[in-house]
Amino acid sequence: MLAHGFKTAREYKEKYGLDVKKGLTVGAYQKLLRKQVFENGTIKNLQGGIPYRFTVKDVRAGKYVRSRQTLSRLKNLHLHKLEKPSGFEMLGRFTLQILKRFKKL
Repeated sequence: MLAHGFKTAREYKEKYGLDVKKGLTVGAYQKLLRKQVFENGTIKNLQGGIPYRFTVKDVRAGKYVRSRQTLSRLKNLHLHKLEKPSGFEMLGRFTLQILKRFKKL
C-alpha cells in the first residue's frame, strides 16, 4: 500500500470507504497464504491473540465507526427484510419448512 501513499492497508480502506476488517485479496491467494501460515510458524502468533478477541455480548465490541461499504451492505440487508415476500416466495418457504420437518423424522 505504500506505493499508493498509504502507510497501512487500514488507511487505504478508510480513505475509499472499504471494510477495515475484510481483506483485499482474492480466494486463490488466500488459500496459498493459509498454507504458508502453518509452514512458517505464523500460526503461533495467531493463537497467541485468542485472549484479546471479542466474545458474544462483549461490552468492548461494536464501538467503532463503520465503513461506507458496511453501512451500504447493512442498509440493503435491512431493506430486503422489510419487503413483503410474494406468494411464490411464501410457497417456497412453506415447502422448505415441510421438507425440514420430514428430515427430522
